[in-house]
Amino acid sequence: MFITTTTEREFFQKELRLVDSKGNVKWIYAKAFPIAKINGIYRVAGIAQDITLRKKVEEEIKKALDKAIELNQLKSRFISMVSHEIRTPLTAIQTSAEILQLYRNKLTRSETETHFNNIFKSIDTMISMLNAITSLNKSDMQEIKLKYEEFDVYEKVNELVENFKLLDTKEIIFELKGKRFTAELDTQLFTQSVYNIISNAVKFSPHQSKISIKLNTNEKEFSIAVKDEGIGIPEYELKDIFNPFFRASNAVNYNGTGLGLAIVKRWTEALKGRIEIKSKLNKGTTVTITFPIRRSD
Repeated sequence: MFITTTTEREFFQKELRLVDSKGNVKWIYAKAFPIAKINGIYRVAGIAQDITLRKKVEEEIKKALDKAIELNQLKSRFISMVSHEIRTPLTAIQTSAEILQLYRNKLTRSETETHFNNIFKSIDTMISMLNAITSLNKSDMQEIKLKYEEFDVYEKVNELVENFKLLDTKEIIFELKGKRFTAELDTQLFTQSVYNIISNAVKFSPHQSKISIKLNTNEKEFSIAVKDEGIGIPEYELKDIFNPFFRASNAVNYNGTGLGLAIVKRWTEALKGRIEIKSKLNKGTTVTITFPIRRSD
């Protein structure tokens, strides 16, 4: 406590954040108030109290509340996504199964095969979604067990590109800057990451548009940049794009779980890499993932 004098009646109350030369933070609560007036001069008393512990507790409570709100929002997005993404393939399965049951003696062989293919395709869609959720859960539970091996990066990416060319009409251009090289990574996580970003580019691009894939390298790391001419992402939503089950407002009419980029980010970071997204609404998106050529641990 301290006592001083002033010619004006004043009241002071403030929380102060103090940082010492070592970077240690202390919070001080300071308060001053007039206690008497003698010959026109006020006597002022004040107190200063260390409230560092209280501030830490308040910060922990705020983090817990923010986490609870985030989990609740995540739960809502999960329920919404599952109800939508499962209903579509289930409806297709039910429709084709009913047609096969009711008209099996009237359908041609080609028609029968079409309905069976619809069923198998819908089942594959559901399995892919469940695998994505399982992958995300493993990363949350820190159950990732990396299996490093050396492989030709160009060969691995080109294999994915050729598969997409067979399945889609979009023009996909794959370009290697420099010489072919090998990298030491977990091939499954790497392949899944590259597959997801190419798949997104294909999904959100108009027919007959161009998708550019560039593979660049230097002595320590390499990057894969996938650029499309699709719907893009609203600028104000870019900050949320890696959140699980988040889908941009302009992507509601496209099938998807909102897990693709979340998984890519988790897998990329697990491999000591990084991901960057640049996008303009209705102009396209560029996703770049960068990895070290050799494992560092």
